[in-house]
Amino acid sequence: MPTRLSILSALLLGLQLCALGQAEPPPPSALFAIRVVDAETGRGVPLVELETVNHLRFYTDSNGTVAFREPGLMNRQIFFHLRSHGYEYPKDDFGYRGVRLKTTPGTEEVLKLKRLNIAERLYRVTGAGIYRDSRLLGRSAPIEQPLLNGMVFGSDSVVTAVYRGKLHWFWGDTNRPSYP
Repeated sequence: MPTRLSILSALLLGLQLCALGQAEPPPPSALFAIRVVDAETGRGVPLVELETVNHLRFYTDSNGTVAFREPGLMNRQIFFHLRSHGYEYPKDDFGYRGVRLKTTPGTEEVLKLKRLNIAERLYRVTGAGIYRDSRLLGRSAPIEQPLLNGMVFGSDSVVTAVYRGKLHWFWGDTNRPSYP
């Protein structure tokens, strides 16, 4: 029959093992920074997709930043396809829109995209992790709650209406962390 001491010891060991699973984020020096900017303005472009040849996808945050740390792909030449609505990256000799980068931790590469739209994409309005990658790299963000501002994960519909000469936005189907 188990004693109180053995039960308590097993419980404490279990709690310690659970705590090991709660890893701290890596230090910024362990990450490779990719910054994607508007070639005309130099401002970071949010929601740019970078996809490796083995189909790992990364998306820039509202500063145009990706904090890259992928086991097996660090300190190597890695090709990233670049896609973003309203922007384009030049094609290489084989017709791929992308770039090969050396993924050295603690360094940064800046990629310039040509804007095709008249309007410049400024930032994401909703969602978790709006400035996630910037914060992982130890960089500042221009809002007080850069990871979950407004407690909204996403919103899949929006309606606009002009009322008394002003444009009003109404968000529907809003997902919150506590409930869909």
